[in-house]
Amino acid sequence: MDNNLNPSFEIAFTRVFNAPRELVFKAWTELGHFAKWWGPKGVTLEVVKMHARSAS
Repeated sequence: MDNNLNPSFEIAFTRVFNAPRELVFKAWTELGHFAKWWGPKGVTLEVVKMHARSAS
């Protein structure tokens, strides 16, 4: 097994949500929304720092 990380390695997620596009974007990019959305119900997430940016 190779434990060296390739800096050009990329992971892409695709998922369909029954929600307005703007709200889904906020859930991924705004600290308050992300902390409530990420993880299963009942799990508390404390986000200390978040820097969302475009990959392009």
